[in-house]
Amino acid sequence: MNKINKIMVVINGSEESYYAGMYAIYLNSFFQAELIGIYVINEKALNDLLKANIFFEDEKVDYEKEMEDDARRYLSQFKDMADKKNIVVRETLVKKGVVHQEILKTAEEKEVDLIIIGELRRIVSLRDIAYDEMEQVMREAKMPVVIVKKDEKIEMLYRNL
Repeated sequence: MNKINKIMVVINGSEESYYAGMYAIYLNSFFQAELIGIYVINEKALNDLLKANIFFEDEKVDYEKEMEDDARRYLSQFKDMADKKNIVVRETLVKKGVVHQEILKTAEEKEVDLIIIGELRRIVSLRDIAYDEMEQVMREAKMPVVIVKKDEKIEMLYRNL
């Protein structure tokens, strides 16, 4: 890798992913890479809720539709943030499945050079490490992963673009 040509940022509606988006936009102002935003709907969690009888099938379908709408809204917000800084988001993707697997599969398919994720959740137990999707992205990715901490410096970098 001689140059960073493609950057993928994981957007999930959290404040952490908001900061990841800002930093991706900031970095892209230097690299002028292809910028991709991805949101993955956790289909496994939806199916687990169905199996546990928390949802009926039709409720699952409605909830999944709401999640798709949320995904598109968050990706649109990310795209708007980039537009304000004259940065082009080449593609926004909504995927469904096991979150870390979809992120990593998409990164390889798109030949991404860098993945940007938001700050990891605080680890309380070893179980958290095994089940945290962003932790698994960080550990299993074949390309560099940047973890962006929520920090006012990130806002300042973005604001001063």
